[in-house]
Amino acid sequence: MELIDDPSKLHLLPTELWIKCWSYTSNWELRRLVRVCRYFCDICLPLLFQEQTVRTSYCDREGWISVAHSLHRGKLRLKKLQAAPHAAFVRYWRFQGTDDYESLEDDFPSVVNIGTVEETYLELLQTFVTSLGSFQNLRSLQMSYVELNRSVRRTLKALERLETLELSQCCVVGRTGPVLSLQEFKLGKWWETSTQREKGPLKIASARALRKLSLDSGHPRPFLDAYLTNPPSTPLHNLVSLHVTLKDSMIDQFRRFLCRCPQLLELEIESFLSAPPKKSLRATAIPRLHSFKGPRLLAAYFISDRPVTALELAHGSGFKNEHKPAKKDIPRDLTLISDAAPAVQSFAIRVLMPVASEVCAAITTHWPNLSELRLVLREVRIPRATVDTDGLDSDDDELLAELEAEPNEPAIDERAVELSDCDTLSTTSSPSWPNIVLRDDDSDLDGELEESVPVPKVLLPGSMYAYGQLFPFPQPRQAIEGSPRTTAELVDKLCAPSSSSDAPFLTLPTSLHSLHLIIHHLWHHFPHANRSSAFTIHNQHRVLLALEGQMADLRELDFGARSVWRRYGDVWTDVSSGAKIASMCHA
Repeated sequence: MELIDDPSKLHLLPTELWIKCWSYTSNWELRRLVRVCRYFCDICLPLLFQEQTVRTSYCDREGWISVAHSLHRGKLRLKKLQAAPHAAFVRYWRFQGTDDYESLEDDFPSVVNIGTVEETYLELLQTFVTSLGSFQNLRSLQMSYVELNRSVRRTLKALERLETLELSQCCVVGRTGPVLSLQEFKLGKWWETSTQREKGPLKIASARALRKLSLDSGHPRPFLDAYLTNPPSTPLHNLVSLHVTLKDSMIDQFRRFLCRCPQLLELEIESFLSAPPKKSLRATAIPRLHSFKGPRLLAAYFISDRPVTALELAHGSGFKNEHKPAKKDIPRDLTLISDAAPAVQSFAIRVLMPVASEVCAAITTHWPNLSELRLVLREVRIPRATVDTDGLDSDDDELLAELEAEPNEPAIDERAVELSDCDTLSTTSSPSWPNIVLRDDDSDLDGELEESVPVPKVLLPGSMYAYGQLFPFPQPRQAIEGSPRTTAELVDKLCAPSSSSDAPFLTLPTSLHSLHLIIHHLWHHFPHANRSSAFTIHNQHRVLLALEGQMADLRELDFGARSVWRRYGDVWTDVSSGAKIASMCHA
């Protein structure tokens, strides 16, 4: 503080140290640091502008005017940034486009001028595409719903410092063009217009410098063809991470592709195969693989005789006719996987709650020295009571009418929106320094920061301090019968009192340092499901104290939704909220 109070002493610390300090601050703080002095302004301006984002928002009948204004302000900000010297500070660009605005006039025919939203969005999109060449220091670019034509590819080729490119839901016009020298490339779903559809390989990223490659969905085969056709094929000596979607038509091609990746360390597979591969993977393919993420029935195929230490079973079973595995099949499959990779240290799996006990017991048996475990537990859907109209009598005519009533025809909306290039932009200004163009997502950072609540210096073992209140050690509840189906039942099962002869509900490796207990809630897919069963702060308190007694080396417990508890000495601290729980086993 003495240095900040006396600007003449600021240069006592090297500039690199100040940059390191302010790189961890938020935009809310950076916008205030630039006003401290000229020295801090020169340091913080590049940090404030290094990441730029344009997001499109949902448009409906009521809020279409505000959406149009938001898109117009984004276009004006982009034009101002393009012409300002701050464009040299931009390192990361994220443009999240949409195609939802194309159908607005059909979806809302009663809104006369709703087509203004699409017109404004197209102007914003065109401004973004034409301004890309202004950001010569750009390192990372993410784009969705942008047409990748030859002009855009030439612009990207001219960005000599571009290292990462992510394309999602993009229309590719022509498979040939300037090839980019990238370190990371992600190609999501893409398509070609009927008039421009071509055959042959899709050449976008050079194999020479590529380190990370992700081919999420769609048809990745044309991209793989770029490295396998016209032998001799180009080896990918620098590729260390690969994510790809497999289909029956490309399995043989993919095996050959892996032989071109001698340095591959991380492999992620999504599979839509109809049967297991007939030919085995060559022993010389991916010899250094240490991390695999993919279907459980394909895991052993790719990791056998390879030094895999991190394993995540995801994306179902891997085959079209076996998306819902039987309860008895998962422990059997884990046995096969453990024979292929006995040295796994980090393991992740997604299972239904009723089979969690059997799966955890199998994991502990096969990998007793596991240091990190991630369990994604899915709740079992409980049928929701429906309205029975057959039992209604004549006195319920009003209720029947309400159930069967159709929505009223919406009134005609003849409002017009005026978009002016003189619209006021949110800026931060100083007496003699240039205005700072803020991003759209900075508007919610204008409020004052909340003052932190002081934490008591001494906590009794088992007690919790959160949100300014002190909670005692939680009292155990009666154990439920049978297998848990919801989060509330799981918590009661985990925290139920047990005698010395009873085994805990979840048998976990005692060597665990990090445990991720993530709940896949019903209401992700069923909006009417009960949301009260989430891991509340009180349930986290109970579960943490119940699990730490089983694992003396446990240092981290993650409940998802930014609820991560870490133990420092004899106190557990929530890294997000700052809540604290005194350990029962390390007091």
